[in-house]
Amino acid sequence: METHQSSSTTDRIKLNVGGALFETTTKTLNSAGPDSLLSNLSSTRINFIDRDPDLFSAVLSLLRTHRLPSAALRRFSSYQLLHESRLYGVDSLLNSTPSLSTFDASLSSPLSPPSDPFICSLSFSSDRLLLAHNGLISSYHPLTLSLSSTTRTHLDDISSIRNVSNGLAAVGSDSSPGLHFYSTSPRKHAGSTLWVDPTDPRTNKARVTAIADDSEVGNSVFASFECWHGENAVLVVDKETMKVVSEIGRQTGNAAKSAAMRKLTWVPAVGLLVGSSVRSGTLGYSGYIRAWDPRAGSEEVWETSEPGGSGRSSRIGDTMADVDVDPDGLFIAKVGCRSGDLGVADLRNLGTDPWVYLEDPNPRLSGVGLNGRSVVLRCYRKHVFVGKGGGLEGWSRLKKEGEVEEGGENEWGLYRRNYVDKEEDEKRGAIRKIECGGNRLFVCRENVEGVEVWETSNSSGWKFPLDVKQLYSQDISALVDIP
Repeated sequence: METHQSSSTTDRIKLNVGGALFETTTKTLNSAGPDSLLSNLSSTRINFIDRDPDLFSAVLSLLRTHRLPSAALRRFSSYQLLHESRLYGVDSLLNSTPSLSTFDASLSSPLSPPSDPFICSLSFSSDRLLLAHNGLISSYHPLTLSLSSTTRTHLDDISSIRNVSNGLAAVGSDSSPGLHFYSTSPRKHAGSTLWVDPTDPRTNKARVTAIADDSEVGNSVFASFECWHGENAVLVVDKETMKVVSEIGRQTGNAAKSAAMRKLTWVPAVGLLVGSSVRSGTLGYSGYIRAWDPRAGSEEVWETSEPGGSGRSSRIGDTMADVDVDPDGLFIAKVGCRSGDLGVADLRNLGTDPWVYLEDPNPRLSGVGLNGRSVVLRCYRKHVFVGKGGGLEGWSRLKKEGEVEEGGENEWGLYRRNYVDKEEDEKRGAIRKIECGGNRLFVCRENVEGVEVWETSNSSGWKFPLDVKQLYSQDISALVDIP
């Protein structure tokens, strides 16, 4: 009996983490694995760690129960917990990642650049978040959202931005001609591309209105150029040489059907570049959508237009108010300017009238038009987010894939709408831009500084990704004191 008590006493260890005292056992610490910091603590009797004690408490609970406490998940973002778990060497217990959910998202801390905090454009990729504010580009870590760098460009404003490779951003400006490439690490101007037509020198002054890229499968950057006199085209640019490879979709005139593209999306699964342009005037909305196969030439393979409420639509008078494309779900989405209804078209089955309109079974959520509100549409991984004025709603699929045939009307019948924000959120201002990345939603509002960060709320049963070993390289020796 005495031997048992002595062993139990010897097995216990006290730690001072950021000024807070913790008591645990060497068995618990050793369960983190022989190569972890916590296992080393048990053998060296280190008694002070200069870290956040509340985060350490969550990590200790993870070791004891293999689950994160719900209180910690409400207080800290998944990426804070991921960072801390990686630091202590227990990230092997976090083996899956939550996806963004329209039914379970909450407003996290806002993100604001250190200067000129009104955001002009933004772009998220797996290696960083880019915020364009006036003529500056701020780069943030994709998980921790910590500021990595701020690059000053030669532009007075940036209206469009795209992360085209690790460390390289392509930007366009409403006030300056050309497509410009900037490296954010090191911070420098890498080069510029102009639209050059020897038969029409006015193209040299063309500005960029939209940017896309096929970085996952190639080296092409697609940029929509527009001249002041209305001439426009999409140029295919090699991001390595920054030279124009080809020109597609050239058109002349200021009519709605020939306006420059305001959105471009590359869809690698079907090899299509999809562009859209929507205008709002005294006669209402008008717009068009076109798709090209860049490998086949400059002629479009599909087109639909809705000039002033007519055109190829089963709902005459309910013209598209905004359009977006989901490369993962392989569909185009549009919002009707009068009804506010969401229509979708399968990219694998485009035709004269391919639209299927999503219906909400809840009568209280149906039949609510725009009523003069602005609208912003963003598709992301088979979700559709719609900003109507200051309100934010999302459409998501309820059932798992494979239960119905993809692309059919039965599939769209599985989508349901949810109001992501609350009434008080809507009062902050009209939504102007929406971007998505990981399990986060980034929202910019009119005349509001910075970016709102909406994050999926995690339950205590959810865990996080294993593939983070290259994300953090902090030297742990600076965090501990050995007596």
